Amino acid sequence: MALVLGSLQIGYHTGNINASQMVIEEFFNQTWKEQFQEPMSLHALTMLWSFTVSTLVLGATVSALTVGIVADHYGRRNSILIANSLYIMAVAFMGVSKIAGSLEALIVGRFLIGLFCGLNMTLIPLYIQEISPTRVHGAFSTMNQLSQTVGIFIGQVKSWPWTRITTIIST
Repeated sequence: MALVLGSLQIGYHTGNINASQMVIEEFFNQTWKEQFQEPMSLHALTMLWSFTVSTLVLGATVSALTVGIVADHYGRRNSILIANSLYIMAVAFMGVSKIAGSLEALIVGRFLIGLFCGLNMTLIPLYIQEISPTRVHGAFSTMNQLSQTVGIFIGQVKSWPWTRITTIIST
């Protein structure tokens, strides 16, 4: 059952991406100002934000295209464990980025989250189909997709108050 809910974290990260835009842009501005003693231009901020968002998608694309090789070489279960270690490294990079004031660490963390998402979006349903009894294949696959959707919903709801408060303050 825990494996079926494994897609919850994939959905959470993909659902939380746009909602945290203001927080990340504020971090970019503050870090840029500390490093270069001048504010970041709006164009540079937009480009950096776009690049940061794109790194997750790039990582997911790379790992989704190579998931067959990884799964065949390491096995399904071990590949899921490798993907989860990517997740832990990503969280470490993103956590350190704030402490170290490093834009690069945040971008690397987002890329690693993308690698994790691309691998697990394919590996988990594949592994579920291999280990579940035939009579519950459909139910487990549906629960996997449902947990991903619930993760997106949680990511959106969790960041909604922050987005709403900052919107009210800025107007």
